[in-house]
Amino acid sequence: MPQAITDYVPLADKFLQHWNDAENALGRAIVLEEGTTRDSLQDLKDALIVAQQAALVAENARQGGMRARDNARAEAFPIARQARKSIASVIPSSEEARQLPVKFLPLTADAQKQLVALRDVENVWSSVNALPANKYASLVVPFTVLVDLQGTQETITLARYKAAVATLATAASAVQTAEQALTQAQQDRKKAIETLAAIFKAYRTVIRGVFPLTSAVYRSLP
Repeated sequence: MPQAITDYVPLADKFLQHWNDAENALGRAIVLEEGTTRDSLQDLKDALIVAQQAALVAENARQGGMRARDNARAEAFPIARQARKSIASVIPSSEEARQLPVKFLPLTADAQKQLVALRDVENVWSSVNALPANKYASLVVPFTVLVDLQGTQETITLARYKAAVATLATAASAVQTAEQALTQAQQDRKKAIETLAAIFKAYRTVIRGVFPLTSAVYRSLP
């Protein structure tokens, strides 16, 4: 029996051809005990091809989503960290400063969980921008932060940060959707392969029982 996943489609083609030759030699249709026909095998092979293609598409989408997610992280996290530090430094006694997240999850953590703290910063930043201009002498609104992004210092606005967080959220959702699709395709592929393997075994048993050892049909079994 084949070991690699990619072996099953070409092997199914061999069984389909053999099944056709065996029926021609026998002069009638060959139906397995469970009611499986040659057409059943063809349908199952087609289903396996669909599952394999779905798995490939989902894996490509997952990889693309991961790249987009990592790029968004590379922008959102430096801004979030600097915004937290700047707000806490400029208006340390404010209610807004006390609402800042205590820490951020590591970059390798689940992006959906990371977004909780990133959105906290976004909400606090929005609150800071809504403060009266003269409430804190140290505060200039709208509030901006100076961030080193890939070796270049940039003045970042809330709008720019919101866009980075939104991009990360979209990419994280895309990765999650692709992973779910990949899991489903892998399950469908596994089920099709297991069913194919059982059909191959049952078909061999029938052919070896119906045709004599000297028959070309017997000797040409895949």
